[in-house]
Parts: sequence; C-alpha cells; structure tokens
Amino acid sequence: MTLSGKVAIVTGGNSGIGKSIVLALAEAGANVVIDYVADPAATEALDKQVVALGDKAVGVHADVSKVADLQSLVDRAVAAFGRVDIMVNNAGVETA
Repeated sequence: MTLSGKVAIVTGGNSGIGKSIVLALAEAGANVVIDYVADPAATEALDKQVVALGDKAVGVHADVSKVADLQSLVDRAVAAFGRVDIMVNNAGVETA
C-alpha cells in the first residue's frame, strides 16, 4: 500500500497503538499530524522518526473531546499540508 503524498491525522498518536499507526502511515509514505494531550517530548521524538522515514510530521496538542480543540487540530493540519486525506480516531476519552 502506498500513501505517498497523503495527509493523515492520528488522534492519541504519540504512544501505544497510535504511535504504531503513525509509523505505519509514515512507512507507507503519508505525512502525519500527531495529536496528543500529554508528553510533548514523546511527540517530538516520534516526529523525528517520521522525518527519518522521509515524510513530514506535525505534533498538535489538542483534546479531541472538546469541539474547539478538534477544529483547531484539523485547521492546523490544513495549514501545514493543505488538506486532510485520512483521519484515524484513536484517542481514548475518559468519561465520569
């Protein structure tokens, strides 16, 4: 599968399954927007891994349980890459 030139957003993308998804998308050629709510250092390290694969990455701090943050996430992706082709809703959201 080739995703060369495609743009993907992965929510909850800086650890666990999300991190694996980010790397798989990058290995397939996609540029990736990595959504996170914690551990910016992990996001920065993952960004470097994506760049090492020859793709581009942008880390965006956004709580996708909040509509304004979700809109900001998409807006940042479009500002960085011009569009969004793939949206992976991976983030876990806790409710009381």
